[in-house]
Amino acid sequence: MTVQPRTVQPRVPAWSTRCVSARTAIVAALIACAFLALGALTGCGSTGTVRTGETLGGVAGLRSDLSRLTKDLDETMWALDALGAPRAEKESLRTAYDVYLRRLERLEAQAEHVADGAATFSARADAQIEAWRIEAGEMQNPRIRARSEERRAAAESDFTRLRDGLVQARRAYEGVQTDLRDIQIALDNDLNARGVAAIGDVMSEARRDADAAKAEIATVIVDLDRIADSM
Repeated sequence: MTVQPRTVQPRVPAWSTRCVSARTAIVAALIACAFLALGALTGCGSTGTVRTGETLGGVAGLRSDLSRLTKDLDETMWALDALGAPRAEKESLRTAYDVYLRRLERLEAQAEHVADGAATFSARADAQIEAWRIEAGEMQNPRIRARSEERRAAAESDFTRLRDGLVQARRAYEGVQTDLRDIQIALDNDLNARGVAAIGDVMSEARRDADAAKAEIATVIVDLDRIADSM
């Protein structure tokens, strides 16, 4: 019987395994530190531009929402005018009233959307101005710091003007919305030619209020365009 020689696997010392693991951990840690350092460098260089980009996106979004609100207001007023047109049949008045209700519902939904967008934009603008103020204070060159402060103050003034304009536009819109809702309640209970004629003066007032609201909205849009051009 031939006995095969036994193959002996070389033993790897435990300390050798530990050294390899330690070296691997050190290399991994060094790579992680390198990525962290790179991220810090790129982050510091892009934070301000990212904030500005977000604010510009907010300007564009708010402008679009306000333009849509103006369009919805026009369409609601056209539906209101259709209610006052002379008709021979009550059925056509009912149809015109249904159109008015749909336009009013869409207008109010858009107004709520604008209010939410304005609040988000205002908070974002405040955050940008505050971050700008803090970072400008860290500048070492006094001339650059002074000019940055001038630009920041100008931007803050533009945002304040815009915020005031939004308040005026909201108040003007709320006036016409009150008129339109009162007209709805009146006609819900008295939908006929005489009922329409009885609130003719309120309908005329609603048209004047709508023109005033659109003028305030147009002013805000001009301010938004000015901010976009300056950023």
